[in-house]
Amino acid sequence: MMEKLLPYTDLKSYVILDIETTGLTPQDEILQISIVDYRNVILLDQYFMPRTIKEWKEAEMINGITKEKVQYAPYFDDYWMNKIISLIKGRTILIYNKKFEEQFLDLSAAKEVVCVMQLFATQVFKEWKADIGEYKMQKLTKAFQFYWSNLDIKQRKIVQSAHNAVTDCMMTNIVWNQMMNDVEEKVKLVS
Repeated sequence: MMEKLLPYTDLKSYVILDIETTGLTPQDEILQISIVDYRNVILLDQYFMPRTIKEWKEAEMINGITKEKVQYAPYFDDYWMNKIISLIKGRTILIYNKKFEEQFLDLSAAKEVVCVMQLFATQVFKEWKADIGEYKMQKLTKAFQFYWSNLDIKQRKIVQSAHNAVTDCMMTNIVWNQMMNDVEEKVKLVS
């Protein structure tokens, strides 16, 4: 039930984090990291040059990040990790696909890390997969489309840049806020 979302309804200063990478395995490298606050103010948006991976054609087709786009970007190193820690320390982080991002980043400085995809799949969309015995995780674009009729023109335009880390943060924030609005409406009905 949506009531499981209730502990999160009082968040006032969460941040949203997203990354784009050269692929889907832990051996891949970060190409972009973005962090935005709950008002969609960009706190960090940085591209990175991979240290060892020289080609990422499949990922490029999804995220649009070319070698040319990152050729003068810094490498991801301790400086950038420390910058991320300073932005997340003691705060709640919303991440659409927490399991993926945690392969690449140490998020232990955060107060908590909330997987929006998990909550959307289990509390909102609820597509049960009997063969695996759990709810099917839904892509961010599908979650965004789920709330399409509730969105204004400005919000709808965001999806045109999906798979850019900043855009994905903003889309995650919109999905989150729509889920929270659903919770508030259900609470009003019960009260």
